[in-house]
Amino acid sequence: MTALAATRTPAFVIDAALARANVAEVLRRVGTPSRWRAHVKTARSAWGYRLLLEAGVTRFKCSTVEELGVLLEVGARDVLLAFPVVGPAQAAVLALAGQHREAEVSVLVDSVAALDTWGPGTLEVFLDIDTGMHRTGVPVADGERVRGLAAEVTRRGHRLRGLHAYDGHLADVDPRTKHARVGDDLRRLARLAGELEAAGFGIGEVIVGSTHTFVDVLDQVWTGPGELTVGPGTVLYNDVRALGRFGNDSGFRIAAEALTRVISVEGDRVTTDAGLTAVQVDAGRPHLRVEGFEVTSVSQEHLVLRRTGSPAVVGDLLRLRPAHVDTAIVQFDRLLVVDGAETTEVPAVGRWSRRAF
Repeated sequence: MTALAATRTPAFVIDAALARANVAEVLRRVGTPSRWRAHVKTARSAWGYRLLLEAGVTRFKCSTVEELGVLLEVGARDVLLAFPVVGPAQAAVLALAGQHREAEVSVLVDSVAALDTWGPGTLEVFLDIDTGMHRTGVPVADGERVRGLAAEVTRRGHRLRGLHAYDGHLADVDPRTKHARVGDDLRRLARLAGELEAAGFGIGEVIVGSTHTFVDVLDQVWTGPGELTVGPGTVLYNDVRALGRFGNDSGFRIAAEALTRVISVEGDRVTTDAGLTAVQVDAGRPHLRVEGFEVTSVSQEHLVLRRTGSPAVVGDLLRLRPAHVDTAIVQFDRLLVVDGAETTEVPAVGRWSRRAF
């Protein structure tokens, strides 16, 4: 870690070569870049967005206005804001769409009430469909309500682009059951998309598949109208949880880690400066892996480890592999990209900023 010796910690480090290899592995699996609507909530930087664009990815989805703005700035031409923004953020989305008329900027809608909040103007719309996450979306079995929403979208002069369904609820299901449930969900979506087509609503694209299910999606046969795309995002960097599901021989690698320094040693107890402000515990405990140590406890600024390998001394640098990279990377406003012998600090894309958008 000589190149990182002068780095203030905690920090977040990305291995560019491994990230490129992960992108190449996704593209190998999907067969064609247009089948991957990459979710950039993991990428978190213009550097990451450009990496995807340079690999040939043309379709994206994001969670925040900030992500949308930076994506459009670096040249993305088809972006779905896959989060039902309400309030002042809508004006920012419309302004961005107006500033980048060469791009298709789509929004997610799951009710007439949500559609009402956008007011006048023309929107590109994907209908948000709930296949079991029970967070947002029209229930997939409620075809009548979906058709009514599609009718209202078109009646108001908006363009209906297709359907979107997120299946994060299947992340922790055992592999055999998960594969079967993904198949069931796809058949229900195909039936719904067919009913919409029969009712006169064109379905150009159906977006499904999280990082933990997209492989199962690709194993299925899509029988509905429209093009089926998958939307994994964590695969760009991967994490302990993802690799545990893919397997070490999957071709995917962990390309992003938190960097921490040892600040106290007492016997086998080793304390570092990377607490909850560096690595979150939303994916459960232990929430990270570090070679040669076991996680004992974590607080706001401290991570306490038990040494199981070689001795550690105050000042040592350690690499922490998060269980969930998305909620680890979001806590840093600067990222360190290591590309061969070169290390570059790049700004992270946050949830909100004082920029015009």
